Amino acid sequence: MFPRHGGEDVAGGGVLAEYFFTENIGLQGSYGLFATSSEHHQFDGSLVLRAPIKSLCIAPYVLAGGGVGSNGSTRGDYHVGAGIEARFGAANCMGVFADGTYHFATGDDTDFTIARLGVKFRF
Repeated sequence: MFPRHGGEDVAGGGVLAEYFFTENIGLQGSYGLFATSSEHHQFDGSLVLRAPIKSLCIAPYVLAGGGVGSNGSTRGDYHVGAGIEARFGAANCMGVFADGTYHFATGDDTDFTIARLGVKFRF
């Protein structure tokens, strides 16, 4: 995850879990830790809408939701984003994803963007 925070690009890492009610609609929860001037913790919950293209084993998606961040003080935010996921049948449907979200911070805090790259395991 690489958010832009306070005019600086920063790097971090995180985890996510998701559950899909259908192959098109699901919920996602994520946590990220970023190395800004101090630790920034970000907790997000999102509604995910996917449009799988089965012949190519990819699924573009959009997501929207809310979250809470903490970097010495706690604040809420809302986010929207889009991404793409690819699955590999030969690897027990393990997949990779890339997405980006724009976070609208509440109060006087600065809006920020998070770009994520990762690996997904199916349980």
